[in-house]
Amino acid sequence: MFGESSRQNQITLRNDGERPLIWNAASIQPWIGLAPATDTLAAGAEATVVITIDRQNQAAGSIHGAVDITSNGGSAQVAIQADVAEGILTVQPLGLAFGLDANPLPVQVSNSGTGLLNWSAQVSGLWISLSRDSGTVTSGSPQTINVAVDRSQLPRGQNINGLLFIEGGAKRTQISVTVSVPDPVIFVNPRELDFKADLTSLELTITNRGSGNLVWSTDHALPWLSLDPGAGTTSGTASMVVSVNRQGLAAGPYSGTVRLTSNAAAQPQVDLLINMQVLEAPY
Repeated sequence: MFGESSRQNQITLRNDGERPLIWNAASIQPWIGLAPATDTLAAGAEATVVITIDRQNQAAGSIHGAVDITSNGGSAQVAIQADVAEGILTVQPLGLAFGLDANPLPVQVSNSGTGLLNWSAQVSGLWISLSRDSGTVTSGSPQTINVAVDRSQLPRGQNINGLLFIEGGAKRTQISVTVSVPDPVIFVNPRELDFKADLTSLELTITNRGSGNLVWSTDHALPWLSLDPGAGTTSGTASMVVSVNRQGLAAGPYSGTVRLTSNAAAQPQVDLLINMQVLEAPY
């Protein structure tokens, strides 16, 4: 009656009697709509009932239903049959570029056809994870997959390529996944600070000569030394002010080490040498 593409059809009711005909039309199938669903026909009059079907939430294949007509002049049933085509898979975007720090990124799965579309997703590497790997999508109600990457499983300083496959109906879509793995490289200048006998503050720089963010912290056991800041994150160059306090110290030479620890894989620790002189107090 409806085939694969038609949404509307109609039936005609006629009162062949001599008295008014009061009629009602109904269907137990929620995908069948009727307009009008009730009316009164004078003797010899006709009425048209428009039948509308909604394939959106129906599985692919042939669907069957019925329209029941009841009245004070008898009843009838009209059989309804329609075909539901496979849903059409649409995926956006077709490529995910995570760069050095993006995570996660969304992929939208939609159905540009009619009926229900069941989909599933697979990845090419254990370093790619999905917020969901299957679902059922209807026309006009897309679903989102959040795609995440685990850079800790990948070699540093490289661009890695992977694939995400999404299948639905008779269609298979391939999405490219690219990610860059940061490789921070620490460079400290200078590596030795000499406060001599009269300097109280000196400055050094901490530079990231690699990629991504360099995360660093400091540790020392010198009570007369202070660092500002003592930790930080930089993708370029950061400054640190190193200060000494000679108050209460006996005269003589002082020295020690400040250890910088970072996420630079090639050189996770850098030692900074500190020298200072305290003079005899004048009489």
